[in-house]
Amino acid sequence: MTKKKSGDLPAALIDAHSILAIDGRRLTAKRFRELVAAFAQDLGGEATLTSAEAAPIRQAAVVTVFSHQVQIEAASFDFSYPLASSSR
Repeated sequence: MTKKKSGDLPAALIDAHSILAIDGRRLTAKRFRELVAAFAQDLGGEATLTSAEAAPIRQAAVVTVFSHQVQIEAASFDFSYPLASSSR
């Protein structure tokens, strides 16, 4: 079995990889860290969380970041393009 190149990966997987970029300098990675800190603060801060508490917080942060990205794309979508033919 050959290993797939990043060009062969679905867009969603490539986006997921960029959110959790190793160097952590991307805007999405920064937003992810901010959301984790904000969500954790409601439970007493990141230092007080168990692994079982931290996992859903990280998942919620990823979902929130993806949701924001989708909303940005939707806001820039050209709705003037006809989606269906008006002639029948």
